[in-house]
Amino acid sequence: MSRDVRVVILCEDDQHEQFARTFLREYLRWSRRQERRFVEIRNVSRSVLGSADNAVRQRYPDELQLYRIGCKKQSDLRLIVIIDGDKQGAEARLHSLDKSCKSKNVSLKKNSEKIALLAPTWNIETWLAYFKGETVDETRKNYPKSISSEDLQLRVEALTRMCRNNNLRQPAPPSLVAACEEFKRLGY
Repeated sequence: MSRDVRVVILCEDDQHEQFARTFLREYLRWSRRQERRFVEIRNVSRSVLGSADNAVRQRYPDELQLYRIGCKKQSDLRLIVIIDGDKQGAEARLHSLDKSCKSKNVSLKKNSEKIALLAPTWNIETWLAYFKGETVDETRKNYPKSISSEDLQLRVEALTRMCRNNNLRQPAPPSLVAACEEFKRLGY
């Protein structure tokens, strides 16, 4: 990991990656040049053939240890993990990350660490539908999968404004409310 890296993003797929990059860029008003320099992506869909969510769970304890080592050299390092809740739901999926840590004897995330764990239920498309203005039901899994980059940009810009102002449009999906709270851990 380069000393210039400020944020490591561990995610399942390209949609998660695009979401995280757009959110960070909008939230922090980073230029594209700064974003490329400071953000390192660990997109597991590029390196595994099996279940991407399983790959994130397997890799999370290692990334947590790398984060802790990196923090000794650069105190402004952050880790963002995005994993779909799928049929298990956000809370159960996040608990599975803790179980992965326990199985590898890695201590769990501490409240003082600049780590955000995000788990949209069923998947990121649920949040994208919410950003578009729909009232979403997290028990429903069939929100549109494919949207354009421009549409994603607009939707994430809307989320950024809501999160920064602590004003999510109601009713907000519980997993998104939790994600906004998690993002505050990053200290931005």
